[in-house]
Amino acid sequence: RLRFFQEGLKSLDPEMFERCHFFDSVFSMMLMQTMRVDMSAKEREAAYQEIIAPGPAKRWTKPVDLFSKDYIFVPLHLED
Repeated sequence: RLRFFQEGLKSLDPEMFERCHFFDSVFSMMLMQTMRVDMSAKEREAAYQEIIAPGPAKRWTKPVDLFSKDYIFVPLHLED
């Protein structure tokens, strides 16, 4: 569905498309692992440092300057 939205936006308004960044659902799953409610603040910080800070997030955001984008889409897959 997100890919369909991306392609539609790209064809209808290429300028708007360039102002957007789309993460994939794997990124959001990794991010959600650092925000579980059953974790203490210390555990969350450790998970963030292990998962987000040094690893995948850098690779996912390296090719793009997120601060130059007007819209950032992070798809959430909430069902198992």
